[in-house]
Amino acid sequence: MALVKCEECGKEISNKAKSCPHCGYPVEQFFSNKDGFMEDVYSNITKMGKKENFKVEINEKENVQKEKEIKSPIGWSKKDTFFCLGALLFCILVAILMISAVEGKPLFSSNSSESENDNSGERIAITLDNYDEYLDFDVRHTIYQHTPEPGYYTITFDGTTHGNKDYVFENVFIQLSITFDYDTVFDNSTTMKVQSDYFQLDSSGYGTVTATSICVHKHAKNFDSRGYKIESITGYVVVK
Repeated sequence: MALVKCEECGKEISNKAKSCPHCGYPVEQFFSNKDGFMEDVYSNITKMGKKENFKVEINEKENVQKEKEIKSPIGWSKKDTFFCLGALLFCILVAILMISAVEGKPLFSSNSSESENDNSGERIAITLDNYDEYLDFDVRHTIYQHTPEPGYYTITFDGTTHGNKDYVFENVFIQLSITFDYDTVFDNSTTMKVQSDYFQLDSSGYGTVTATSICVHKHAKNFDSRGYKIESITGYVVVK
């Protein structure tokens, strides 16, 4: 038995009493309602606890399900999969760098098309068919009477060559000629060729040529030049 306070007069009474002996207040009904209220509270608390436990169980199940979903087909976690992929890419990059270093070629180029078309150091034979791609000629000629007597004339020609600045010239030798038509005393047309010696160009493509010939035909006149011609050319050009 325990002593409790009466709700009406505040005096202590037994919790087993049906009414307060002091004021007559029906405490039995109060205790019955109070116990029922406490049972309801306890029931609600129990239910809430069960709900919370149920929510915790659901959350745990969801977490387990998510962990299963993020695992790879071979049983790796997402973190392990990313780590392995990163390691694989790193190994591939290292292999490419090693191959590039062995071959002596740069891995990246600012202009790939220039790299593909780069032919620097290429050695090209210079011939009669392609010399005009690498050389420019400036050739002059002069015809004058060698003596006061008719029929004696001196024909000279000289010139220079200039090479393309994108090339280096190696052991280039050239022979030029110049051809003239002229008339004789009987107005017959005659052709004459004056040919130079071989001359060599320097590495930049510069060279000089001179040639002299004496026409000893009497009464030669009406000289007409056909221009110069490359008789022979040998050597190489190297792309810078």
